[in-house]
Amino acid sequence: MICIYLCTIALFFATSSAGFTFFSILRVTPRNPFLAFFAGFFLVSLLAMAVSLVKPLTLQYSLLCLTPALLGIKQLRRLFSSPASQSGRHLPILAFFFATAGVCALGTAYAEWTSYAYDSDLYHIQIVRWLNEYGTPFGLGNLHSRLANSSIWPLFAALLNHSFLQDSTPWIMMPTFITAFTMYFVHDFIDSSSRPLSIYALCMFPVCIYSTLFWGYPNLYHDFPSLAVLCISGAELLHMLFSQQNRTLSSTISAITCIALSFLIKPLSAISVLIITPIALYYYYTSTNFKFSNILIIFAFPLLAAILWCARNVITSGYPFFPISIFPFTVDWAMPLRDVTGNATAVRAWARMPGPNHLEAFERGISFWFLPWAKALISSKQAVLTTLLPFTAGCVCWFFIRKQLTSREILCLFGWSLLSIVYWFWMAPDPRFGRELFWIFFALGSACFVQYWPVNVTSILNNFFRYQDKQRQLCVVIVLFFMLASCAISFMHRLQGNSVAWVSLGTINPWPTKLITAESGAAPFDIYIPFDDDRCGNSPLPCAPTVPQHTVRRDAIKLGAGFRPNTQQ
Repeated sequence: MICIYLCTIALFFATSSAGFTFFSILRVTPRNPFLAFFAGFFLVSLLAMAVSLVKPLTLQYSLLCLTPALLGIKQLRRLFSSPASQSGRHLPILAFFFATAGVCALGTAYAEWTSYAYDSDLYHIQIVRWLNEYGTPFGLGNLHSRLANSSIWPLFAALLNHSFLQDSTPWIMMPTFITAFTMYFVHDFIDSSSRPLSIYALCMFPVCIYSTLFWGYPNLYHDFPSLAVLCISGAELLHMLFSQQNRTLSSTISAITCIALSFLIKPLSAISVLIITPIALYYYYTSTNFKFSNILIIFAFPLLAAILWCARNVITSGYPFFPISIFPFTVDWAMPLRDVTGNATAVRAWARMPGPNHLEAFERGISFWFLPWAKALISSKQAVLTTLLPFTAGCVCWFFIRKQLTSREILCLFGWSLLSIVYWFWMAPDPRFGRELFWIFFALGSACFVQYWPVNVTSILNNFFRYQDKQRQLCVVIVLFFMLASCAISFMHRLQGNSVAWVSLGTINPWPTKLITAESGAAPFDIYIPFDDDRCGNSPLPCAPTVPQHTVRRDAIKLGAGFRPNTQQ
């Protein structure tokens, strides 16, 4: 645990330092200094993606990608000394940061790799190994369709997967991200002069609490990180809503960068990209500081990210928008269309009806899967508390301010938060893929309710914030207590058969595999296959859940040359 704690703090500061470099390049200052962590994650990941297209992410190239962290070290003091913190609020924020990091580190203090990280063993860890050893091989999705995943989450893990962190990155990735996410809203709650922002942050504290319960163990899942950054995009839009003075270039860059980061981590927020981007631009356009020349500054990095993301998709699958099969490239390594569509269908069908017969959800339609899905959702206490409860509370808040929906700005936020939930239901209605969307809907509704429904509410809030600093700090202490309790529950539940690593970091164990020869056409090749399972884990390369029947290597000698479909069969 001690090593996890120290690595979490070091990774947070290094990434935040890179974030301040990002803002310095664009010559803006973030409203919330903890935005620097997410901007740094974005910048470093873009560098890593660019390098990985041509070179493996060895230690030397990984250090090269982390050089922005060296350029922003002097600005790290901004994390705990924002202008509003001159009254001494920086000390509680500093204390809360170290306490939050400690709580999150405790949640992953397992001595051994757990069996709960199914998808991490299925393909996340294998992607990290490919990135470290070969970079981005052509047609990697032909070996296993999940390996064509272009998320920057395993990409960032590959950057850290060296030296004493070798095979240990799952122990520090999630604690660091949850710490940064929590501190962003702690800062908004304690240090913000905007009451709607404070209420929005208050509504996000339950997300901070249950994140340690659901994700507080070593893993490389990236559903929560993607949606967590989307929550931050909502806060940035809310900041721009109520005052034209807040519609600055910095706020616009923050909102659009966060939505781009959310998509790059996992495209759960695809519809949000299409909605948040024009909303943020509209807010900026209506400000007194609008300049057409700044549009290039706003989109410089997101456009670069889009180009790199599409390029990586083309290399791994032959499809620029994988797993969507539009605009395929006619290259020899392009995945068969049935594999591309089958990959997307399997994920969407499983979200509707988990089990061996999940594909029937698409074959037989909504009338077949909806009632069992709804019954499972309602019967799960976790799902009720984290989806239905905030959705119901959000509906109540929006109902009371329904007359304000005639305002274009309010209607935009309401429409985005509601359409995001509708899109989740249509795409993959598993709570794991959209839990935070319900909290965004509730938090935005609560913030607008407080702003536009002043009768009695204002007096109650004024009484609550009469002793502003003490009251808010007490709330954060309560949140940290529940985070600790949530972490302890999760820890004890998953500790069965495992032990506690009080000092050292745990490591990922190779999954039991056997080496066989894949007889595919005239070019058979050796491949590792799991024993009685479909998970490769940290097994040597190449490894696949099953023997590929229609895949051959593009080069019999160089494994990094990738794979292609066997056209001779």
